[in-house]
Amino acid sequence: MARGGVGGIGPEQMRFLPEEVQTLFAHNYATELTMAEARALADQSEGWITGLLLTAYTRWQGVLQSWMRARSSHQPVYDYLAQEVFDRQPADMQSFLTVSSVLDEMSELLCREILGVDQPADLLKRLETENLFVARLENDWYRYHHLFREFLQSRLLHHDPEGWASLHSRAAGWFEAHGQVREAVAHYNAIGDHAAAARLMSAIAFDLYLGNQFTTLMTWREQLPDAVLARQPRLALYQSRAAYKLGQREASLALTEIAEAGYRAAGDTEGLAFSLLQRCQIWLAQGQAGDALALAKSTLAMIGDSQPQVALEAHRILGMAYIDRADLRKAFLHLGRALALSDAQSSTYMRALVRTGLAHCISMMGQLAEAVRLNREAVALWRQVGSDAGLADELNDLGFHLLALGQYDESLRCLQEALALSRQTGLRQAEAVALVNLGELTRDLNLLDQAADYFDQGHRLARSIDSAFLAAYSLEAQGLVRSAQGRRTEAVAAIEAALALAAEQGSDYQIGRYRASLGLVRAESGAADVWMDDFGAAIALLTTLGSPAELHRAMLFRACALYETGAIPESLAAIGDLLDIVDVDTEAQVFVSTGKSAKALLNAAARKTAEGPRLQRIRDILRRFTALDKVVARLYPLAVTPKRDAGPALRVYGFGPGRVDLNGEAVPTSAWGSVTARQLLFYMLIHNARSREQILADFWPELSAQKAKTSFHTTKFRLNRALGRDAIDFDGQLYTLHPDLQVWFDVASFRASLGMWREAQDVDALERATALYTGDFLTDCYSDWCEIEREALRVQCMEALETLSERLLGRRQYRRAVRVLRQALTLDPTREVFHQHLMRAYALSGERSTALAQYERCVIQLREGLGATPSKATVQLYRRILNEAPLD
Repeated sequence: MARGGVGGIGPEQMRFLPEEVQTLFAHNYATELTMAEARALADQSEGWITGLLLTAYTRWQGVLQSWMRARSSHQPVYDYLAQEVFDRQPADMQSFLTVSSVLDEMSELLCREILGVDQPADLLKRLETENLFVARLENDWYRYHHLFREFLQSRLLHHDPEGWASLHSRAAGWFEAHGQVREAVAHYNAIGDHAAAARLMSAIAFDLYLGNQFTTLMTWREQLPDAVLARQPRLALYQSRAAYKLGQREASLALTEIAEAGYRAAGDTEGLAFSLLQRCQIWLAQGQAGDALALAKSTLAMIGDSQPQVALEAHRILGMAYIDRADLRKAFLHLGRALALSDAQSSTYMRALVRTGLAHCISMMGQLAEAVRLNREAVALWRQVGSDAGLADELNDLGFHLLALGQYDESLRCLQEALALSRQTGLRQAEAVALVNLGELTRDLNLLDQAADYFDQGHRLARSIDSAFLAAYSLEAQGLVRSAQGRRTEAVAAIEAALALAAEQGSDYQIGRYRASLGLVRAESGAADVWMDDFGAAIALLTTLGSPAELHRAMLFRACALYETGAIPESLAAIGDLLDIVDVDTEAQVFVSTGKSAKALLNAAARKTAEGPRLQRIRDILRRFTALDKVVARLYPLAVTPKRDAGPALRVYGFGPGRVDLNGEAVPTSAWGSVTARQLLFYMLIHNARSREQILADFWPELSAQKAKTSFHTTKFRLNRALGRDAIDFDGQLYTLHPDLQVWFDVASFRASLGMWREAQDVDALERATALYTGDFLTDCYSDWCEIEREALRVQCMEALETLSERLLGRRQYRRAVRVLRQALTLDPTREVFHQHLMRAYALSGERSTALAQYERCVIQLREGLGATPSKATVQLYRRILNEAPLD
């Protein structure tokens, strides 16, 4: 039961609350405890007082009565009870209790080899039989209740300090020799041998960091004197990185200084360079981009090209610093160099990290689709590495970029997973970013109260961890929401505060962005013509920075400000100029984010614009606004007024990791009781009618018939409990979904849309089907039935994507074809026909250089994935594009 493995009951369920302690004493012993006494007893024993009260041995009642007589004393209650219990034991048991308390967990082997006990099996069984505050773990391992162990250790140290130290020293040596580093560290620290502990800590510091064990690294920091830590600078460096991930900026900086001093003393140039670059990372988060840039440059000059791993990190940091300085050309050059170095070194961790930075850079350059592609690659790499910290950051970036493309569903899934991961692992920076991103998503959907709450939470968290950029960014976002809520004075104040923070950081990018936002809010609040100065400064600054997306946003805000202040002809001219240069496929979302003022201006422009490309762009953007109600109803159904035809309350998403929504809320993992219960729902949705034999064979092939039946009925019960209704029906022969279970299932909709395509050759149906395919089917399930279904759906989707791309190319809808083909290549990057179609789509839309670059990607994918070279048809297509020959 200590590990929660018996009958589904864990230690939390076995512990008594103070109220239960009161009731138990009154019922069993006719003793009235005050709430304070009951709480003290429950707290000090962690509720394990039940081990005393529920035992059959009458001597514990005597102990209780002794305690009741002595409860007015100041001696800790559990110490008193433990002393009473210990004194009642025979000499051999007292001796064994004392020496075995050195071990956190006990087994026959450890007792024999570390403690020198000749026949430990009998003593261990007696511990359990006598109920001496011990729990049996798996495979005949035992553990004392921690309060009883503390009592025994204190007693051993007091009566035999040399024996206490000797036993811990023997335990440390044994665990170190057997590769059990954490256990060895605990014993070395117990006897004050911090140098040995630090040596072992350093050996596994990287593994702990990669495995998200940030709290362990920081706990170890507290156990080591600075002088000892300085002799293990590698440990200090990874502790600094852990502190950074946990949002402990000052602690991270202090540890970096220790690492720097240690590496300097050891003459380790490479280690020193990594420490200096870690300092740069902290400075970037604190808004000191100029200092970070200068230090990264000097570090790169110090190591040159002789140490490629350090050079890689230096180029990455330089890229991020240049992004903060809004010099995107230099940022791209350095991050491109880092990408080449990371791919050459084949470090999965660094390949993922560099892609994160590069995606951020090119998104600011307006290449959102390419940024999403890099984000997806990095997400896969972070999952492979197993780093929750890296994955949370990447999901945040992917969710943000998907939102910028108007892909709300997947954006929300990414951001919710990022938020959950960051909270589980204590990643405060990632949590703050997720909250701000969710604020932007809900603001775009006009859920202003919810957005304001997200921004407020994100801002407070950003301030608490000294994240200067995020604190300013969230303030600006708060201002825009307050303006949309009609709270104009507060809105101006918030954005002015954001602008002041940006000025402190010396960030031209932020200053340009926030001046544009301030101009719009001031215009909406009727602040005379002062807003025109804001736009003049913002547009001039952003024009020099090479960030088209931010420049176009500022131009849109200016057009909306003109419209709001009654300058109708000027606003229509301004929006017309903007529409002629924006890429609607990748920039339409900025119009949606601007809200009602942009929608009103676009409607006015539509009435004044003749048929042609500009009017088509206006209509495409307005369709985004029209679709928002459906998006809100799908993602946040409780935020809209329910309708009679609102559809089923149960919505099941099988593409990707799988999700089940009930009445608009995701059914939490804890509600299912087991993974199998959740998978059974997906199984029945896929198959609908199955015999019991088929179900048992697919889910429990290794169990006997009787055990499999029991497991099936238990799983059905858990499924029904999770959904709050009967989910599965039985007609005497087959199990089916219950007829009253109204459910929408994305896989069923996918197949229905494919059916409509086959029947009526409806291209829109084909596009709807491929849009539903947001990832492989149920990626967190590894059963055979699921693998078969996953592959079948994958093939169907790839065939649909190929057909759809061909139809779009035939209709000369090249940009839509590009989106489709990029999706197709995420499913199978070695499918040559996808590369051919994408090269053709790029070339025909005027992006000849991108088409040629796609051929190079095709060459790499075929070589690395299949060990093959492009076909003659692909090579011929490449040469025609290279020579600018006609393709049609």
